[in-house]
Amino acid sequence: MTKSLKQQAGGRQNYNEYSPGYAEGMRMVAESIGYVLFLGFFFYRDGRAVLFLLPLGFLRYKKKIRQKAERRKRQLAVQFRECLLSVSASMKAGYSVENAFVESMADMRQLFGTESPIARELEAIRKGVMNNVSLEELLCDLSARSGNRDIREFADVFGIAKRGGGNIPDIIQATATVIGQKIDMEEEIHVLISGKKLEQKIMSILPFAILLYVEAGNRSYFAPLYHNPVGIIVMSGSLCAYLGAGCWAAGVVKVYEPE
Repeated sequence: MTKSLKQQAGGRQNYNEYSPGYAEGMRMVAESIGYVLFLGFFFYRDGRAVLFLLPLGFLRYKKKIRQKAERRKRQLAVQFRECLLSVSASMKAGYSVENAFVESMADMRQLFGTESPIARELEAIRKGVMNNVSLEELLCDLSARSGNRDIREFADVFGIAKRGGGNIPDIIQATATVIGQKIDMEEEIHVLISGKKLEQKIMSILPFAILLYVEAGNRSYFAPLYHNPVGIIVMSGSLCAYLGAGCWAAGVVKVYEPE
């Protein structure tokens, strides 16, 4: 990577990471604290227990960050497919490959908005081309930051075709078709998995709902489980079992999710 590209890349997005804005970050922190407070109330009825449960809030926050990053990577993959289709059409109309990528920015802004990942990446490509950075290098930089296998493979194929004098418009069209088919299949899988995730969330909430309902009818029913050593041990075991079941269910769902 040239020095100029390194300087430009300093402010570019690494899609393997996610940095929430202030308002979003505060909301996620509040949700994590609320989660810890609920567990502390339900399992111990003691404010001091919250201090020991804080690591669970931190883990929940990190999990939300990972989910946001994965969602953004999927968005980039879908938008990149549309970008390739626009680039292919522009090249068939007589544009060079560099100008075709620059021209596709207007289409992407109309489709996904000016703040969409692909619009920002195309703006970075435009600036890079104006600074005499090769398109091959810009695409390699994007592929390294994207965390997406399809974009990495496209950048590799594009580099080989560019150096070897291949038919770039046909290569881009074929790549867009392949990526589109894969994305369509992954979206079908995500739809199926989302149903299982909803079932998992319902099952994770149901035990609390049942127990709170029982307690509403008889407030002293669970009193022996709180504020005594035996009750603390029993409730701690119940908490570990609940968290273990949640981790196991999440792991099973993760196995069937597309990479």
